[in-house]
Amino acid sequence: MITTSYDPDEDVCEVRFAPRRFVRRRDTIAPGLILEMNEDGTVVGIIVHSVQERASGRIAVDEDGGVEARAPSQATLNLWEKLAKKFG
Repeated sequence: MITTSYDPDEDVCEVRFAPRRFVRRRDTIAPGLILEMNEDGTVVGIIVHSVQERASGRIAVDEDGGVEARAPSQATLNLWEKLAKKFG
């Protein structure tokens, strides 16, 4: 089961694909972006720091409360490419 959490005081988001007890290694793949892996190297968690800064200008809420996601930045696209190469 995938779980997510967000700590607004620390501005940190965590996505878990397995319980924390399975984490054996952490790799910082970009500033403020950490992958947690099990003993086989499978990603079991993702930690994102400075979420508000990363999302700034990417999410808009209209006056009716609707949410619109905008296209990802070039930095985000580069990061996904890097992830795909590493874990592809």
